[in-house]
Amino acid sequence: MGIDIVNVEFISNLSEKSFDRIFLKSEISYCKKKENPDLHFAGRYACKEAILKSFGLSKDAGLMYNFIEIINNRDGRPFVNFHGNLLKYIKKNNISNVHISISHNKEFAVAIAIVI
Repeated sequence: MGIDIVNVEFISNLSEKSFDRIFLKSEISYCKKKENPDLHFAGRYACKEAILKSFGLSKDAGLMYNFIEIINNRDGRPFVNFHGNLLKYIKKNNISNVHISISHNKEFAVAIAIVI
């Protein structure tokens, strides 16, 4: 299990280059359609951190944030798709599923990830 909390102001101060390293185009498109995009970016960032923590990994483990894609199903429930090195890690470690949940208010976003 992993959990993370992010101050929305942190996201507001990220450079364009940082956004491209952290978020996939699908995530950027989704968040920019929202009334307060930074709130949704913060939720996805917190979720990516929570997932890495649930795996026992850090962002310095050579695994990039953009190998984690947070998307929503038709009901709005978030789920995760993995790419690149993280997909290989999941297969190697026999991880069958990662459940995630994201919540936020005006100032903070929090996310939890549970590995099965």
